[in-house]
Amino acid sequence: MALPYKTTAKDFALFKKTFQHYVQMFGMQEWTISYIWEHDESQCAAAAIVYNSPGKGATVYLHKTWSLPVTDKKIKRYAVHEFAHLLTADLSHLAQARYIREDEIFERNDAIARRFENFFYPDSK
Repeated sequence: MALPYKTTAKDFALFKKTFQHYVQMFGMQEWTISYIWEHDESQCAAAAIVYNSPGKGATVYLHKTWSLPVTDKKIKRYAVHEFAHLLTADLSHLAQARYIREDEIFERNDAIARRFENFFYPDSK
């Protein structure tokens, strides 16, 4: 079944811009991020992310076809949603590891808390 709604190059640019905005705002420049605009009818999601937490690499996807109407607000919401997955990538990695030290959990959790602190109350230099 063909999906009835299509994203445009403009939508893809807005998606990347929004995602990258939060990468900058939350200080996550250590990540190497690729963006792909693809057609994959097997995907039910409008967007997705695949990441390698130890290697600090991620690929963010915006699908060309959606099952729902495309709006700027939805494009931005999906970009923020996928960014949230990147924000918690280190914790997800630890949860899947065979062995972790208690201090590793604290360090990753504290790193997320620090990113929120810096986002909401940046230092004025």
